[in-house]
Amino acid sequence: MAVLDTDLLMIERSGTLYKTPVSGLPSGGGGADPGLVLLQQEVITTAVGAVDFDLPDGYSNFRMHCFDLNINRLAFQVSTDGSTFLATNYAMRSETVKMGATGTGTTAENSNSLNRMVLGAGNIPSGSAFVDFAVGDDFITGVLHGSSYEFIFSADAYFGFYGYGFRIMSDRPAALRVLPKFGSVNSGTFFLYGYKESV
Repeated sequence: MAVLDTDLLMIERSGTLYKTPVSGLPSGGGGADPGLVLLQQEVITTAVGAVDFDLPDGYSNFRMHCFDLNINRLAFQVSTDGSTFLATNYAMRSETVKMGATGTGTTAENSNSLNRMVLGAGNIPSGSAFVDFAVGDDFITGVLHGSSYEFIFSADAYFGFYGYGFRIMSDRPAALRVLPKFGSVNSGTFFLYGYKESV
């Protein structure tokens, strides 16, 4: 659901409710990048197969923030018409770093000719991530940054992972799909932002 200029932000303080239009807020407030615009938000509380987002014209760079994730390997597909999602020819590299009582180490994975861009290198029972995307007339790239979560199936083990992926295509991507490598998107809150070309 996109945020509109007519929407109101409400803050309660000491029993008093304060309201202000979203249009009156500074762009990208709260220390965010000044050109960052919230385009769509999705909250998943019941398992679904995928979550779809539009990639509107006027933006060539996007950022997705993901919170309270429960998903088996964070992955993405793209569509050039907004409805049919491409399921071939993705490439990726991902790395997982593990630290804790159960040991430490780094695991890397490289793959080509995939049916989705798999940027998360492991199961996420509870965690967060943010991903940057760049799109052009014939490509999309995705970079997964600083993702971390507590691996609840192992005692005192913490994992961080990052990944890079891309796909070459014939037209500009019009939509983005979030999906797991296996199973369902069990839960999560997703925010898709676009970077203004000029601020």
